[in-house]
Amino acid sequence: MAERNETLTGNKILSNKGVISNSFTDKWWSHNASKIQFHGCGDGDEYDDQDYTEVGASFSFGTDGKMYYRWNASPNNVIDSKRSWAWTDSSKNAMIITAPEGTAVFEITALNSNEVVIGSRQDDPNSGCYVITWERFTR
Repeated sequence: MAERNETLTGNKILSNKGVISNSFTDKWWSHNASKIQFHGCGDGDEYDDQDYTEVGASFSFGTDGKMYYRWNASPNNVIDSKRSWAWTDSSKNAMIITAPEGTAVFEITALNSNEVVIGSRQDDPNSGCYVITWERFTR
């Protein structure tokens, strides 16, 4: 499954064990679409299916397990997005993304040289509310 690593990160080898990502040469993906569907979330339903795309933002899935972020494709604006990522298992059909807001498993519905599409269902066990999110990145 080294091909999936290379398609996503630009590198065949992936190591989350202290390998520093060269975020200036890694593969960058433009944030093309972001949608959230709320289910049983009370007032949250009014925001259902709105576009949450960060126009002008690009992300890199670093080989060091971090996600990097930049605006307007400028190599001078690269920052640590405060998110990390890892494959869920050796099949590489899903990834775990951890952000300051929490952790979620995202299924990969498309991964090729021009597009990454990921989706997730995130449940609140206390309220019964859940959201379905999906993100599309393009090159």
